[in-house]
Amino acid sequence: MFSFNSIPLLALLMIVATTTSCYSMEINSLVYDGGNESPIGWLADLSLKQYLNDLNTGLSSSSSSSSTTETKIPNRIINGVEVEPGEAPFMAQLFRRFLFSNRFLCGGSLITSRTVLTAAHCVNYFTNYRIRYGSNSLLWSQYPDVEVKMMKPHPKFDLSTVQNDIALFILKNPIKPGSNVQTIELADQEISAGTNASLYGFGLTDGNGNQPATKMQKTTLNVLNETECSEYISKLNIRKTPGMFCASAPNRSACNGDSGGPLINTESKKQIGIVSFGTRYCPAGSINVFTNVYYYKNWIEKNKVE
Repeated sequence: MFSFNSIPLLALLMIVATTTSCYSMEINSLVYDGGNESPIGWLADLSLKQYLNDLNTGLSSSSSSSSTTETKIPNRIINGVEVEPGEAPFMAQLFRRFLFSNRFLCGGSLITSRTVLTAAHCVNYFTNYRIRYGSNSLLWSQYPDVEVKMMKPHPKFDLSTVQNDIALFILKNPIKPGSNVQTIELADQEISAGTNASLYGFGLTDGNGNQPATKMQKTTLNVLNETECSEYISKLNIRKTPGMFCASAPNRSACNGDSGGPLINTESKKQIGIVSFGTRYCPAGSINVFTNVYYYKNWIEKNKVE
C-alpha cells in the first residue's frame, strides 16, 4: 500500500514514479529503504500531483543513491495480531533479486497455481522477481521461491490518479497445493457497506518505524459506504471510481509494505480487495483504500493462467 503526503495500507511502496506508464516505477527504495520515505505508500500532506512532480524532479539522484542502500524489511499492519500457521495459505510475498539478496516489495495472493494477484503499483521495469509462499515469515519458507514469467499490470493503470491499481504475476512453474498452500476464491458479488473483512500482510506495524519483519500480521476492518469513501478520497485530490472502496476500524490500519496484499471477506472467506493506498505514517483508525476485486473480475479471468 502506499501513501501520499497530502493526497493519497495499504499498499505501500514505490520509488521511481512517473505517470506515463504502469511500468515506470521502481519500488524497492520506496518500499523499505530505511532512509527514504515511500512516495506513495500512504498519502497525506501534499497534493498528489505536487508530490509526484517533486518526486520526478529529483528522480535521477534519488534512484541512484537508493540502489546502493540495503533495504530494510519493516513489520506491517498497525495494531494487528500474529497469523497462526496455515491460517492464510493463499498469501504470497513478492521479492526482487538484487545482486546477492532478495528485496521484499509487496504482498499478493495465490488465485491459481500459476497466478498471483497484487497491485499494479508493485510492478516496475525490472525483472528477477521471485514469489515466496507457504510461510508466515519473510525470512524463510520450506518451499523454494518461484520465478515470475510475466507481469500483467492493468493496461489502464495510472499512478497519478491511482486508477486500476491491479496486476497479475504469472509464475514460470505451478505451485503445488498443500496444507499451508492454497488458492483463494475471489468475490462473486458487489461489496456491501459494513462488511467485516480480514487484512493480511507484512507491512509496518509502526508508521514511523522500520523494524525488521518477523511474522505475518492480520487485523479486521469494516467496509465504508460510498459517501464516506468518496469524501475521504476527494480530500486527497483523487477521484473515487467503482474500482476503489474504503475500509477502516478504530485503532487499526494497513501500512507501507502491505501493498498488493489481500482483504478477505470474513464471512465468505473470499477476496474482496487489494491493498492500494492510505494516509502517510498510517495513523491508527485511518481510512484505507482498496482495489475492488469484483469490479475487475472479468479482467482477472481473462488474464490469469491456471
